[in-house]
Amino acid sequence: MSPGSNPRLIKAQLDSIQSAVSSLLQDANKVISEIEDPKVRRALVSLSGAVDLMNTLLVIALEPYRQELEERLDPQI
Repeated sequence: MSPGSNPRLIKAQLDSIQSAVSSLLQDANKVISEIEDPKVRRALVSLSGAVDLMNTLLVIALEPYRQELEERLDPQI
């Protein structure tokens, strides 16, 4: 992370990305039961699984950055 980076802004952006992915997953899961076409339902279930995996990988990948941001933000509080 560059010295001039604003840790609060970066943390807000990371939180926003994770929130958007989580919202996408929740929305997909809500409508699965409403889909009548089996092919469309299977496609949506597959998409939901892919988004869930992406969300998990995102959480794992961002953890070191979150820790660094927390360390940089801690003295500023």
